Amino acid sequence: MIDIHSHVIPNVDDGSTSLDASIKLLKEAIHEGVTDLICTPHYRKQMFETEVEKLKIQFSLLVNEAKKNNLPINLYLGQEIYLRRPNALKEYFENNKIITINETNWLLLEFSYTKDIDISEVIYNAKINGYNSIIAHIERYQYVTLEQAFEIKKIGALIQVNASSINGKYGFFIKRKVLKFIKIGLVDFVASV
Repeated sequence: MIDIHSHVIPNVDDGSTSLDASIKLLKEAIHEGVTDLICTPHYRKQMFETEVEKLKIQFSLLVNEAKKNNLPINLYLGQEIYLRRPNALKEYFENNKIITINETNWLLLEFSYTKDIDISEVIYNAKINGYNSIIAHIERYQYVTLEQAFEIKKIGALIQVNASSINGKYGFFIKRKVLKFIKIGLVDFVASV
């Protein structure tokens, strides 16, 4: 099983706080059947702005520790990029603030849960600059309707939801929304986060 969204790299965001904690998280993932894990620490301006070089160093430490512990899991580096404005991606790339998933042209994008942003415009801007989008935990964006989710898929983005939303962690309404999205075939990935 592949998990495309995780916060297991130590000391780079609000995820893991130590290398030991990261190894424990990897062992739990393996126990659940995960064979491949994309490590996607947050990039959120004025909140989580870990330098790309530090991300790579911390990721390398995690990979090495996983090998030392003989953990049967493949790790890949990515990032969960929070956007407040549709045109912010270009600025972030120009300033070397963000990275793609495993050095491909795929991005994992996150948005405000409550403040409406034109996600379709973000996807379009990313696409004309050569990037494909995966929309992180879409079920948590209160303003995204079923029609908007269909539009997001139509213009070529993929949709990720959280396993915890399916289990009801975020309440009945989000659980109902995510199950509906799954039932009608809008969901491409279920991730652990």
